[in-house]
Order: sequence, then structure tokens, then C-alpha cells
Amino acid sequence: MVALSLLDAPVILLLALPTLALVILGLFLGASFARNSEIRAAQTAPKALVVAGGSAITWMAYVAMVPSGECRAGLSNGCLTLFKHEALLADNPTMAAALLVLGFAAIATWSALTSSIPALAIAALLAIVPVLLLPWSAPRGDGDGLWILAYWFIPGIAALCALLAHTARRIRAASLREPVDVQLSAKTVMLGDRLSGMAVDAVVVGLIVYWPLTSLSRSGDEAAAVLVGVLFAVSYEAVAISRFGGTLGHRLLGLKVIESSTTTVPSLARAFSRGLVVVIELLLAATVLFSVVLAIDAILVLSSGRSIGDRLTRTSVESRHGSRNPDAEALNWGTAAR
Repeated sequence: MVALSLLDAPVILLLALPTLALVILGLFLGASFARNSEIRAAQTAPKALVVAGGSAITWMAYVAMVPSGECRAGLSNGCLTLFKHEALLADNPTMAAALLVLGFAAIATWSALTSSIPALAIAALLAIVPVLLLPWSAPRGDGDGLWILAYWFIPGIAALCALLAHTARRIRAASLREPVDVQLSAKTVMLGDRLSGMAVDAVVVGLIVYWPLTSLSRSGDEAAAVLVGVLFAVSYEAVAISRFGGTLGHRLLGLKVIESSTTTVPSLARAFSRGLVVVIELLLAATVLFSVVLAIDAILVLSSGRSIGDRLTRTSVESRHGSRNPDAEALNWGTAAR
């Protein structure tokens, strides 16, 4: 087990901002849920503990399969895990990471489909224990210091899994023609829907551009890869919004994008500018500024229904199935969706 260096502390504190933002938002939404819900805290707390405990077990299972950075001769792969046994996936870190993501996704989906815990609260529960364990349990690899990127990886994956699980919750409710999240405030539902729609779009775009961008990057054209990825993502947003009133993520969550002043579908130019703002926000996920943007966006959506991108591009996001007042129809999305 590697001790935490005092020199690491300021860097770790800075890198932990995304998790801190998730925890603060999760606590805020959880408190709002507790105030507005008819479900007693005693009924919800065990499921919250299962999510937090399950994420800790999943993380430690991952740690038990990959090298901790300590190697010695005489072993087939030459590397030991944190628990001093041979690393099963020393030569396949991608498989180990995939198993970690699948574990988080399974826990998030179970929580979303069996409870009304807000999506960001689920994300916070998934991330908090592994992040707390990181200084002592994170695999150090070859000692290049890149292990600290796990402070971004874990909350990012936790948020993505929780938001995709929220999408599954909404789709199931729509298919059953029943209200969803009736224990949550309408603005909390809208926040979860908007972030989940963004997560769906990020996955869709990522799957489409992964191989082309990988090929460009391997050929040494990193700048071209970044440019192509950004242009494709912005164009996807622009065409989908101007042509259909929303992206695939918006449609799955029962949302549409409109111009604030006219309530009509945005023009291609306005949709392109909105797509550019969204992509910039997603690119900020690679920096500590992401936590600040996430917190500001969440507060703005919960307070006024409009995010930073909405205000900059003079657009709004509303339900496809009723009035512009989220309190009037967001809770009945499941009954109106097709």
C-alpha cells in the first residue's frame, strides 16, 4: 500500500473538485427529495447504503485485478496487486476498466429502477467511497503519476452511469404508461432529464467517431482528430435540433429545444451556436472547471429552468408533452410519452 505524499495533497484537493461538486449536488437533491417525498428516509437509506457499498466493492475488485505498480521477477506477468497476489488483468487494462464501468452501471441501474433517488445523488453515492480510497488503493502503474487522473475518471464514470440509468428509468415509465419520479420536484426531474439526454448524446457521438478519431490519432494527426471530433459533435447537435427539435438524447427523455423568444424550433445557425456551447462544456470535463460549470448549470436549471448554454444562445428546453411550466407536466411525462 502506497503512502500519500504531502506534496500530493494540494493536487488531489484540486482534482477532487468534480467529486466534491457531485457530493454537494447529491446532498442538495437528496435533501430536497427527503423534504418532498412521502417515502420515509428509513426506506431510502438502505438502498443508498447499498449503492455506496456496492461501488466500494466494485472498486476494490478492480484494484484486486490490476498491478499496483509493485513488480518482481518470478511471476508470469511480473506484477503484484495491492493485495500482494498476481494481477489477473495485468496485460489487459481495458478489460479491467470495462468491468469497473459495468459494475458501476449495474449498481446505478438497480438503484434507478427500484427507487426515486435523484440521478446526481446516485452518481455521488457511486463516487464518494472509491474517491476516498484512491490515495491508498489507486494502482500507480509505472510511477508516472497518472494515477491521479482517477479523480476525474471515477466521478465522470459514476455520473455517466447514473444518468444513463435515469434514462432507463424514464423509458420504462413511458413504456408502462405510468408517472415517474412522483416523489421528486418537477425541476429536479427536468435537471435529471437534461443531463441524461446529454449523456446519451455523448455516448452516441463517441461510438460514431471513436474509430475514425483513433485512426487519425495513431497516424500522428492529433490536432485533426480533435477538430474532426468537435465539428462532428457540433454538427450533430445543430442538425438534430434545427431539423427535429432535439437530439436523440432529448427525444428519449421527452424534451425539445426551442427559441426562447418565439417558442419555435431554433434556426440552423442558432442550433449550431448551442451545439458549440454544449461541446465546450463537455470538453471542460477534462479540466477541474467542469465541476464549476456543472454546479452553476445545475443551480440555474433548478432555480430558473435555463442553463448557461440556454442563456448564451437564447434557447430553452421544455417537455414535448405540454406546457412550458415544468411543474405543470414534468411529473406526468411517463403517461404522455409515446
